[in-house]
Amino acid sequence: MSKWENPGREFDDLGCNFIQNKDILIIGDDENCKRVQMRFKFLNSDIKMETNLPQYNDKNGFISNVDKILFRLKLRKFIKMLPSDCTLILADNKAWMKFEKYRYVSKWLKKIGRQLGRKIYGEEEFFRNDLSIYAAYVKDLVYFRDTSFICTTVCNLNCKSCLNLNPYFKNKCHRNIDELKKDVDAYFKCVDMVGRFHISGGEPQLYPDLAELILYIHNNYSSKIETLAVVTNGTIIPSDKLCETLKCCNVTVEVDDYRENVPKLKETYPKVVQKLKHYDIMLEELTAGEVWEWFEIFPPKNVIEKENTKSAIERYTKCGNPFMGLANQKLNSCCYAGFAETAGLVKQGDDEFFDLTSFTQEKKKELVEFRLRFNKKGYTNFCRYCNGFPAINPNRVKPAIQAESLMEWNINRPYEMTMAIDAQKS
Repeated sequence: MSKWENPGREFDDLGCNFIQNKDILIIGDDENCKRVQMRFKFLNSDIKMETNLPQYNDKNGFISNVDKILFRLKLRKFIKMLPSDCTLILADNKAWMKFEKYRYVSKWLKKIGRQLGRKIYGEEEFFRNDLSIYAAYVKDLVYFRDTSFICTTVCNLNCKSCLNLNPYFKNKCHRNIDELKKDVDAYFKCVDMVGRFHISGGEPQLYPDLAELILYIHNNYSSKIETLAVVTNGTIIPSDKLCETLKCCNVTVEVDDYRENVPKLKETYPKVVQKLKHYDIMLEELTAGEVWEWFEIFPPKNVIEKENTKSAIERYTKCGNPFMGLANQKLNSCCYAGFAETAGLVKQGDDEFFDLTSFTQEKKKELVEFRLRFNKKGYTNFCRYCNGFPAINPNRVKPAIQAESLMEWNINRPYEMTMAIDAQKS
């Protein structure tokens, strides 16, 4: 359920479990354990590691079918030797991340009081949601997995199925740098650590004050950010000044590869990547190959009637979109709802926001709950029209297919208007 019933107390059961098992033990090989240990550094805790693992791998480095039973026996013996009053985190490596898929291991763990998703976790599973609850209840700290931050809605592409809904924006603009700094200040006044602070757009490289914004975030809040990231669509070769800023601020650049569907990028994209590599900037290339598809959140395939609140809550709960946005010193319940309002498609309700300016220390658990998708009504106004995150959305499209012009949509005729405009553009 995503509707607040008991603000500040929604995760008491799991929180109390963590208080009783507050010691963290990381299990894995030495390299992975140290990497995960660094991610826990903000907790200021003595995080223990267990690297003396039972190994039963074949020559290719994977657990083979023949070895499963033997692996299980070694695992049983190994886990029984570990302390029972701690939270176990399995560092991400080939052998150990596989074990949670084995049904017999899950059943056996329950028998000895170690339940998957309670006392024993895979690394990414824990960091995705439950670290926020652990930090709030055990350490009185606010941890967010990630936050999206839009600096501009200006873009030099017009992707028809843009997840940011840019083709519907009638008044694209750059946000004022001073307002952005206020947003950042308000955010980090409330948040003690964020896994990924993500600057997006539009196309961020078109934002004239991007270097200044990055420097401001890095100089004031780098100790509270695990990864500071900027996305780019691969159309603009970054300037020397920007590259120097990206490098000195340890920024990770996500480069979308749209060459397959945007032919003019065939020459530009390699130059963008080459220059970033020349400056030794951390780089993540997102490739639009045969296996990369976008999920299409809009236009709507099914509209929920305004009176059907139950269905809206159900869609929001099952959707599970992990991303929310930051703007005007507020967090919104869903980044896509924020994009839809900016595009003029729907209006967000006041009950879809968490006002960071009204934050007090007593509201830490409420803020964590909000970040984990609780709000006053249990959905957003955009839920009635949005197709949702992949968990509930089977609609897939090729990335970066370009619309010829501004797209329009009428809330009163959601299907007819959309199809008419699509036909006109095609």
